[in-house]
Amino acid sequence: GPEGDALSQAVKETVEILRSGVQQGGGPEAALSDEEVMKKFTEQLQGLDGDPAMQGVMENMMQQLLSKEFLHEPLQEIASKYPDWLEKNRGSLSEEELARYTRQQQVVQDILDVYEKTPEDVEKVVQLMQQM
Repeated sequence: GPEGDALSQAVKETVEILRSGVQQGGGPEAALSDEEVMKKFTEQLQGLDGDPAMQGVMENMMQQLLSKEFLHEPLQEIASKYPDWLEKNRGSLSEEELARYTRQQQVVQDILDVYEKTPEDVEKVVQLMQQM
């Protein structure tokens, strides 16, 4: 149905944005923490959210979006960029920023671990994402 299309469109765009963010440089997490991305995504989702029939679809979509197939590769890409980026920018970061990026690096690593060990544990991935 049309909801399904709107949904897969939202998911596709979000993943594209994540990917392009990773490739453009900026912070290693530029792709993920970009509030624009999340805002756009949330707006798309809110359009669907008012409809009770969409509740299940939403959960379904989150599971898809956070599934290993979708996120494993972009996250690995981001994880691989953290150490160098932190090394290079250490001097210009405040204590607070350094702590935040280091924590994000750890969270990305934890998510990758979940994907390696228990890829079906989407709940865990959601919890980790919220710590970003």
